[in-house]
Amino acid sequence: MNTLTTGIPQCLEVLASAKSIIITTHQNPDGDAIGSALGLYHFAVNRGIKATIINFSPTPANLQFLPSAHGIEVYTPELHDALIAAADAICILDLNSINRIQTMGDAVLSSPA
Repeated sequence: MNTLTTGIPQCLEVLASAKSIIITTHQNPDGDAIGSALGLYHFAVNRGIKATIINFSPTPANLQFLPSAHGIEVYTPELHDALIAAADAICILDLNSINRIQTMGDAVLSSPA
């Protein structure tokens, strides 16, 4: 039976061995996308993992008050492709298709993470 919690042990295993992760979510992120990205970011950082949130679209102004929202980066291939390629894990949250991260998809799909 597949439930919402089926993949949690595998995710925790990947995170336990990661030294650096990239977190991203869909274009034009809303509150649940930004909230889930920031939640995972704080979970990782509190466990000594270097975490970077990189999104295709900027964080909406009405969500900038959230803790660490100011640190969410907007994807620029020249700045981020090498970081994506070097990550131990890439966590893509709150989407149903890789197309929703737009041009970041190529870098993510070619990463060994």
